[in-house]
Amino acid sequence: MDFLEHDDLPFKLLIEYLSEDHPSPGLTPQDWGRLEKSFGERIYPETLYLLTQMEFDAEEAKNHWYKILEHREKLSRDLGRDIGLRVALCDYFINIEPKLKNLVFVEISLFMQKERTALIDDLTGLYNRRFFNRVLKKEIEFARRFEQPFCLLMVDVDHFKEYNDRLGHQAGDRALVEVAKILTKTARAIDHVIRYGGEEFVIILPRSDRKKGLQAAERHRRAIEKHDFFGQDKLPFGNLTVTIGLASFPHDADEGLDLLERADEALYQGKRTGRNQVVAWFPDKRRHPRHPLEVEMLFRMREAEEEKFRQGLTKNLSLGGALCEAEEPTEVGRPLEVVLVDPDEGRLNFKAQCVRLTREVQAKRTYHMGLSFELESARQEEALKALLEKRTATVH
Repeated sequence: MDFLEHDDLPFKLLIEYLSEDHPSPGLTPQDWGRLEKSFGERIYPETLYLLTQMEFDAEEAKNHWYKILEHREKLSRDLGRDIGLRVALCDYFINIEPKLKNLVFVEISLFMQKERTALIDDLTGLYNRRFFNRVLKKEIEFARRFEQPFCLLMVDVDHFKEYNDRLGHQAGDRALVEVAKILTKTARAIDHVIRYGGEEFVIILPRSDRKKGLQAAERHRRAIEKHDFFGQDKLPFGNLTVTIGLASFPHDADEGLDLLERADEALYQGKRTGRNQVVAWFPDKRRHPRHPLEVEMLFRMREAEEEKFRQGLTKNLSLGGALCEAEEPTEVGRPLEVVLVDPDEGRLNFKAQCVRLTREVQAKRTYHMGLSFELESARQEEALKALLEKRTATVH
């Protein structure tokens, strides 16, 4: 049955039954039993929803479905010909279990077209946010009922704005299409790959705990990193990559919105600490405690390499960022090149971004800047950690 090669179970079943609904038995109850073992009981409510637009819980849908199959066999025997699934289904919900009152017949090709238009992203061919909202709710209901975990991945393309600006929007669109294809190819048949918006994607991993989720996320990350995207050899940051944030149900959150926020927080943490990595959410949002340290600092805008460094002084410092004092500040949102000056170890260079700017009232020429660090390697992180350990030991 080659319909299992499609990327989403509801559409697989819809195509199998409604496009092949001619005088033939179609899938048997034994076939459905095997499908249930592979995909779980969610196949029944999802299939009935697509066929009737009516919602049932998994147990009720399963009960209806096997009765519909039996009803089809009985009517076929009585009439001496196979009546097809659609006729059996309509008669069942009109005369046996009355739930349809004003039945409307729709050509399946038109129905499929409207379904895909409503749920599919035009550019990438992936499912869209509307589909995500629907399927996340169903995955949570399924996971609660059967006490099975699942993971949610937030995937963001690194440096995509710079890629777009340098190579053009057509190249950017093509890169997003390629990312979508890679994520789909790397995903399992039961996973849901969704374009959430812009350069962000979401992947739902049914029946996956945190360990399996991290393995899957790393598999996606490596596949993107190895791909040869158009023009990436001309980019200052090298290969086009992705950062992935992970949250698991119910370990990290047991509600859909909370789960999405946890994955987004993990993604943001991955962006702050170097990109091109997988980060799982942890309850302690501030994993990098700040220490009150004064370290000489030089900074300038990243895109202005000819600009002279401005001088500043850190007021507190951590692996994730710093509060700095300077007479010549920069604008919020500006990407910066930062140098911390250690009298003993030399200079520590890395990237940062200004996320907050305030002016001191008592000292009118002094500004406080909140910086978010973008550590790009384990070596940079270790060097900053060594600086923190040495200076905090000196202070204490």
